[in-house]
Amino acid sequence: MYDEKNTIKAEWPWSGPSFAELRNLGELPISDGMGALTTYIKEKAELQEAQLLDSEKISEELQKIIGEHTLIMIDTPELKPLYNKELVSAGVIPKVPDFIAVNKHGYLFPIDSKRDLYTADVQQIDATTVKKLLESITFRSVISPFLGQKIGVDDVVCENGFFVTAKNQTNLDFWSKAAVEKRREWEVLTAEAEAETDTTLSTKILRDQVIFLELSWREVLPKLPGWGVAEQLIHLDYPDATDPLSVVDIEGTARRDSSYYGRLGAACLSLAQRAASPIFKIEDTVAVNEYISHFLEKALDSGEVYANLMHEVGAKDDVEVQLEEPGISELKNFGIVKNLLNIKLGDAFELSDDFIVVPKQKMGLLARGLSDNWLAVLSSSIKKTYPEISTWVELRTRLNEDNEKNENAGLKDALAASLKEEISTIASQ
Repeated sequence: MYDEKNTIKAEWPWSGPSFAELRNLGELPISDGMGALTTYIKEKAELQEAQLLDSEKISEELQKIIGEHTLIMIDTPELKPLYNKELVSAGVIPKVPDFIAVNKHGYLFPIDSKRDLYTADVQQIDATTVKKLLESITFRSVISPFLGQKIGVDDVVCENGFFVTAKNQTNLDFWSKAAVEKRREWEVLTAEAEAETDTTLSTKILRDQVIFLELSWREVLPKLPGWGVAEQLIHLDYPDATDPLSVVDIEGTARRDSSYYGRLGAACLSLAQRAASPIFKIEDTVAVNEYISHFLEKALDSGEVYANLMHEVGAKDDVEVQLEEPGISELKNFGIVKNLLNIKLGDAFELSDDFIVVPKQKMGLLARGLSDNWLAVLSSSIKKTYPEISTWVELRTRLNEDNEKNENAGLKDALAASLKEEISTIASQ
């Protein structure tokens, strides 16, 4: 249990999402602040893989098994194409492991890192893989400098190697009866789909072929998207906590710790970015931090922050669905806009209440400009139609009311006015 001297503000049963729910939200899009989208799962995987490729940590564990050795990274973007080019004539291109460990006696051990043992293929660390690689001139030149003075490349001995993986419960349970049966079922289905007769497990990995590495969450979590939000959520639930990474709160099978809050922070960041962005967008702006702070100030615990953000995003989703209705969405079609605003071809640009004259040479520019700026035009129209509304929940309510009364003419009129303004801007360029 968490330090009894500290007051636990969030009581059990917990009102917030379970760890399983948060795991399912790991693919929520998060803006990286530079216009690209990422996810918690993607960023976590990349950071974990970086730790699993830490040659110093791997060598430290290998030392206990094979003694003194040199660890050489052989699976690189520069080397792999050369292996493939040189080995293609042999008809079989082996799955190149991440490393080759070479000891002073000229023994070669393939070493491959896997976040998840369930994706591992034992052939990748098999001695035959190294034998095939030895047919590559590039591979021979890579390992040659690390052999002893009296050992030539043709004198090396190829041994079965090891997988390196994260020490977590999923990987530790790899040899459990349930996991073996699940893999066997998958292998059989795969073999049948590919019309193969051999349905034996291709991943017969022995426990002594696996090196488990302890991953440092203190190194990983603070680098993940949403950790800044996670720290605020932890402080909300445990105001006396001095080290967010040490918070552990357990009740039965439920657990709240830094890993839980890391995922919760990422989920809340994604939801806040979604809710604080314009329609049909997700962005990372200064407004997002202000948006989250607003919810943090009013909530009793992090579960309430999450629930309120989900409510706002749900409302925005509903608004976007309504704005995709034909009566609104069809106005991004230039042909319809052309008829609606009575756009005509002429010698010079002219804007009146009844029609718009556009020079022929600018008609294509006008069509592209309206298409590119459609979302801005739509946002402007919404602000004109509902100037008093400040939340997605309020906007959803008003749109629902207007649709039920068939009174969405106001939004269409505002759209027409905004489209005229945009046309005027484009045509004057």
